[in-house]
Amino acid sequence: MNKTCTIVGFGDSITLCSRPAEGRKWLQLLNAQLEGAYPECRFTVINSGVGGNSAREAMERFDADVAAHRPDIVLLQFGGNNLKRLDPGQMVDLDEFRTHLKRFQAGMVKLGEPTVIVITFPPIVDSWHAKAMNYSLEMYEKWGGVDAFIEVYRAETRVFARSNGHSLLDLSVELRQRAPSDPGRFILPDGVHLTDAGNRVLADLAFAAVHTEKMVADEAGRAEERRIGA
Repeated sequence: MNKTCTIVGFGDSITLCSRPAEGRKWLQLLNAQLEGAYPECRFTVINSGVGGNSAREAMERFDADVAAHRPDIVLLQFGGNNLKRLDPGQMVDLDEFRTHLKRFQAGMVKLGEPTVIVITFPPIVDSWHAKAMNYSLEMYEKWGGVDAFIEVYRAETRVFARSNGHSLLDLSVELRQRAPSDPGRFILPDGVHLTDAGNRVLADLAFAAVHTEKMVADEAGRAEERRIGA
């Protein structure tokens, strides 16, 4: 890993992480873990999350909030706000979502292809979310509920990660497996945002992903040295 490393978290309110106290936000936890594991490296971790952003709104600020920082690593997490029945103008259908993912990838290429780690949107507890946001569950019945609808976008981010050789941090799957009958362990009563425990899980998973990327990069560097020395 370089002696300096700039990491940008790019996404919506899950990335912004406004609910936990200072020091408990997952990007802050990740920063502390990285500094402890790699004392020889200086990390700059930038939070470019904006609450409520759809993929369209996020990509409108890509140049200022991602490209301008010249990141070495980008943690990409968006797609959870693409369905806004109470604000139809904000809705992003699947075809448009794919377009924004392609725009993001093109931006990565222009930046020299920094490491990208794709994060899926966390589970949504439909009944909790409906109560917190004061809407009727019937509004989303045709899609099987909000969580089922957002799963379509999660699936698309998984395809995007595989197709472009990016690491995938499948937060949705991880949290469901860790607490299959106790969503409140990781999800706040609003049905979508993360508890302190949820933020800790996300930070740990992100650290493991960054660490793996470092190991791969180091091995590639050693292989290149062996090739040159042969």
